[in-house]
Amino acid sequence: MKYTIAVTLILASSGASKATEGTQLLEACRELVAGIHSDNQTEDGIIVPSTFTSGLCMGSMQMLKGLSQLSFQGESRPALALCVPTEVRTTQYARIVVKYLDAHPEELHQDGSYLAYIALNSAFPCKNVGN
Repeated sequence: MKYTIAVTLILASSGASKATEGTQLLEACRELVAGIHSDNQTEDGIIVPSTFTSGLCMGSMQMLKGLSQLSFQGESRPALALCVPTEVRTTQYARIVVKYLDAHPEELHQDGSYLAYIALNSAFPCKNVGN
């Protein structure tokens, strides 16, 4: 139950992605993924397009990456029940989200941060994590 509450509170408090529906997040992440160049460097070892739209996706993915590594005090399980390996790059998060949203167009009217969470949870399900 506390995992459900944690997910709800964190996703509800994320102002930038809260205002973004799935259609907007998909557009932003498509732009980000299409514009990635490996000849320049960022913390992920790549450079992303410097547009507001692609920045929206990159910021949302960086937020989810950081949140996916949180855990409750004294517990080893992730607080958000996102079991994404730490070596997965932020830009890979975006690719996963694009793939999920392309496969589920009927969900694009929903909140973008929620859909990104569902996409990552589907790609990296936790084993033995209760509610």
